[in-house]
Amino acid sequence: MTQTEKTKTVRVRIAVVIDKDGNYGAAGSNGLTKSETIEAAQDMNGDMSFGLIRECWVTVEIPLPQPVEYAAVIETSEVREEEEEEVAA
Repeated sequence: MTQTEKTKTVRVRIAVVIDKDGNYGAAGSNGLTKSETIEAAQDMNGDMSFGLIRECWVTVEIPLPQPVEYAAVIETSEVREEEEEEVAA
């Protein structure tokens, strides 16, 4: 990609929670509040122990999917009329 092309991106925030035993879970959605995202991350791993849990956030810019344009070659063929068959009555 050249510098003149601008790719649209979205900033994504992902909550990561880790318990004292090293179990972890991660979640992120633009439709959740901060506390809902943390809860969803904890729910991702049913083995999470209660009590000491460290939470952190991963933020990343991700390019949006772009339509892909493919080059095509169109070949023309000869157009011909087909004779109609007569149906015997």
